[in-house]
Amino acid sequence: MVPLMPAPETSLPTVADSRSQAVWSLIRLVGAMVLLALAIRQVMSFGHALPSWSTLDAGWLAASLAVAAVSVFGWWVRWLLFLRLAGVPAAAGETLRLTWMADFFNYFIFGALAADGFRMAMLSRRFPQKKAAVAASIAFDHMAGLLSSAVFFAAFTVPHSGWIIERGGPAMSGFLWTSGIALGALALLTFSGVMATKVHKNWVAWATRRWPAVSGAAVKMLDQLRELRARACLANLGLLASMVCLAASYAAFAAAARAWGSPIPWFHFFAVLPVVDALSALPVTVQGLGIREQIFLAVFPSGAGNDHAQILAVSLTGFAVQSLWALLGGALIAWDSLPAFARRTSRSKITP
Repeated sequence: MVPLMPAPETSLPTVADSRSQAVWSLIRLVGAMVLLALAIRQVMSFGHALPSWSTLDAGWLAASLAVAAVSVFGWWVRWLLFLRLAGVPAAAGETLRLTWMADFFNYFIFGALAADGFRMAMLSRRFPQKKAAVAASIAFDHMAGLLSSAVFFAAFTVPHSGWIIERGGPAMSGFLWTSGIALGALALLTFSGVMATKVHKNWVAWATRRWPAVSGAAVKMLDQLRELRARACLANLGLLASMVCLAASYAAFAAAARAWGSPIPWFHFFAVLPVVDALSALPVTVQGLGIREQIFLAVFPSGAGNDHAQILAVSLTGFAVQSLWALLGGALIAWDSLPAFARRTSRSKITP
């Protein structure tokens, strides 16, 4: 895997950026609440009551919490590897703090934009000359996450697409096509980046000779891609960490199902959740909240030990156990909102 090129030098978020982010956050929150309300209304229309907390298996709930923690650690390892790939020598401990704090923003400040802005701002204080490299590491981080979804989509969703469409109907067929095209295009883009390293730069210069500016940028990009290729092992390890992160996230839902006594097979979650991940990239929900519940209710069968209320509880519990770990990031922010390396940088700027 060869990730995208480092982004050009960027500045820290402005007030206008914050306002735009707040608008999109509100849209995502409202969209999630509407979709979730529709899911609850659908459950109530069947005359189901939400399952009692007394039926919840504490052991399986603890297992769900444990694998959700693995998901957060997987995200940390993935980003740490891509920081190394981009040439940013951030300490592992401080990167873990930032990852956990960013997870809080991701869940409770409604979206990856807030999490990315936080990571960018904090590391840019520590490494002011490496803003482009920090931005590149975040781009690699997202790329690996989407590529992992593409791998799980190919390995689990495609082989089980028949029953997914059978249960979900024409709408689910459209969701599968949309997800497959988006994830397939991403995989093709990454493959193209890998193959581009084998192209001689003289060919690129000749093909773009009529556009000097384009020619110069293309040759420079090719040189940078070749530099990244020399450290491809870090990129591959980052992709592996991303797959562990995603598998743990999906396993949290499978364990939540067992906690509620639901017999839904674990691989069904691995087949359905890549579609949720792809659709969650649209700015209409918070971490898939509402979309996931709608898809679960459409695809997972009612009966044979399940009912609609139980399926809804499984989805919300899987979301809740992961958001609980994100709350730890909020606790870190409340305890010490400015990481140690940022404080050191601030002190170093004070002149006598």
